[in-house]
Amino acid sequence: MMNQILYYWMILLQGLAKSAHTAIFPHSYNFKSENDNSLSPGGDLRIYLEELLKAEHVQKHVEQHPFGQRAIDQTSSDWNFYFDVLCSLHGQSGQDS
Repeated sequence: MMNQILYYWMILLQGLAKSAHTAIFPHSYNFKSENDNSLSPGGDLRIYLEELLKAEHVQKHVEQHPFGQRAIDQTSSDWNFYFDVLCSLHGQSGQDS
């Protein structure tokens, strides 16, 4: 279980550290939800990824066709927390910035 948590944190932090429009943030999967068909044929995430495969410019496609949750940025209510985590990973103090 702890490995899964660390994996998801790593994915989230990688998305924060990358340039704009290089990641999508789908809503969380809940195995108890029988209605979640995101990856099934015709599912929203599956369709989005299929469209992404056909895109000439992936970053532009992600910018023009947002999917899922909004990326965490300086305007997000939890920005200070994530900024401090990113800074600690790079050996800097978020308070100094």
